[in-house]
Amino acid sequence: MSAIPIPLSGVGLRAAPDARLAARPVHLPAEAVLFHAHDQGGAWRLLSGCLRLDRVVGAERQLVQLALPGDWVGLETLCGEGYRLQAQALTPCVAEPLCEADVNSWTWAKAWLQQQHRHVQMTQLRTGKVASRLSHLLTLLDLPQDLPRSALAQQAAQIRLQLPPLRVLAEVIDAQPETVCRALSRLLPQRKRRSTTPLNLDSE
Repeated sequence: MSAIPIPLSGVGLRAAPDARLAARPVHLPAEAVLFHAHDQGGAWRLLSGCLRLDRVVGAERQLVQLALPGDWVGLETLCGEGYRLQAQALTPCVAEPLCEADVNSWTWAKAWLQQQHRHVQMTQLRTGKVASRLSHLLTLLDLPQDLPRSALAQQAAQIRLQLPPLRVLAEVIDAQPETVCRALSRLLPQRKRRSTTPLNLDSE
């Protein structure tokens, strides 16, 4: 999958002095790639949605971390290196290029804290009961799950539409798709369909 085409004026941290004005947010649909591992480019700040950061080896990819709104990704490019990981939209995302003029010691301190939080969250996503992992993912994606049972059943279909495909959910929380499907059915129960069997008016 190719990365989202982005105007060069909005990418490079070593761009012209007016790069801050040229840098505009980029909208990514789910599964779109923001940048590939080893490519050259600039750092980004995630404004909305969720990015998955993967270590790519050949045709295989290994999930390393999730990035959430407010997170910076690709900061290694500030050190003159290529991207270490691939960034792909887990859900629809909006990201903006980070201008080099905005980078200071606070940026690096914040990025360090960000890494600590995300490492803890990845542990919660990939250990323990599958239902707990899935519940934690819904929390990270800011999707409701603590509604009254009746309200949750009414909104379950809409919430499911905002989730990645089942195979991707299983990959993120490190579980079998069948197990994730069962856990999802308990967390987001679907409304029971009314019987469509026609009444036999001739019967007694």
